[in-house]
Amino acid sequence: MWYHSGVKGAAPYTSLWRIIFCLHFAFCILNSSAASAQTPPTVVAIDVQQEGEVVKDPLVLSLLQTRPGMPLAIADVRESITHLISLTRYEDVQVYEDPAPGGVRLRYLLVPVHLVDRLEFRGTLGIPESTLRRVVVQRFGNAPGASRAEEVARALQTVYRERGYVQAAITPHIEITHKPDRATMVLDVRVRHTF
Repeated sequence: MWYHSGVKGAAPYTSLWRIIFCLHFAFCILNSSAASAQTPPTVVAIDVQQEGEVVKDPLVLSLLQTRPGMPLAIADVRESITHLISLTRYEDVQVYEDPAPGGVRLRYLLVPVHLVDRLEFRGTLGIPESTLRRVVVQRFGNAPGASRAEEVARALQTVYRERGYVQAAITPHIEITHKPDRATMVLDVRVRHTF
C-alpha cells in the first residue's frame, strides 16, 4: 500500500508489518551473533613458578584472582599481576595460557627482584678500596640499587679525577645470584696516573 501525504519531501507511509519485519530481522541478527560469540575457556589448572621452581608460598598464591574451575577473565589476570608486583618481591610477572583438556592452564612466571647486597671492586684501583667503599656508602647507602650503578661509577670517577687520575675508567655491572635472590654491584676500575 502506498500513501502520498501531499507534503513535498515527506517520507511515504510504511506499513506496520514492514517495520515489525525489519525489527524482527535485526533482533535475529543480534541474537545469532551473541550466540556465536565464544564463551571464555575454563581455567583447569594454575602453575606458579619462580626461576624454574614451583612456588608454594601461601601469601603469593592467595593473591591470585584466577581460580581453577572459573572462566578465564583477563581482568582477573591483570589484577593478579598487580597484586604480585605490589609485594615488591618481583620485578616482572609473566602469564602464559596453555591449552589443556577441558579448558586452559595458566602459568605465572615470577621474576624476582635481586637486591644489591655487596659491592666489589676489581682491577687496578690506585686508591685504597676502603676509601672507595666509604665514598659509595656516604653517597648511596650500604646497598645502592642496581639501577644506580652508572651513578656510582660517575661519582667514583669524580673521586679519581680529584686525586689526579684523569683517565680512570670505571665499568659497573651487576652479578645476580640465586637462593637467596641477591646481586653484587661489581665496579671494574682501570686507572692510569697522569701528572
